[in-house]
Amino acid sequence: MTPTDPSLSSRPKRRIPLVVKILGGLVALFLVAAVVVAFAAESIINGQKDKALADLSQQIGRPVTAGKISFSLLGGHFELTDVSVGRDPAIPEEPDPALSLGRARINVKLWPIIRT
Repeated sequence: MTPTDPSLSSRPKRRIPLVVKILGGLVALFLVAAVVVAFAAESIINGQKDKALADLSQQIGRPVTAGKISFSLLGGHFELTDVSVGRDPAIPEEPDPALSLGRARINVKLWPIIRT
């Protein structure tokens, strides 16, 4: 049996204060909510994409297509892939597609949106 040092046994154990635990829990909850909101927003946006592209096609008189739309909450931007605007049917010599983008990024200022 080894002798124990009395100064070690009388030292109080360090405990995490309740306030720190609550703040840590709130931060974790906020991060989980942010991830859920980002996924929900992306799902809603992609669900509305086809209708918005059809409306845009009708307005400009050209076929418009796009791939997936992704949303970055931390980066504050939307990203569209495979964006294409077809030729005008009235101009047969125009190349098809008239415009093609592999990727388009739209930066968004999130704070004004959050404040309103």
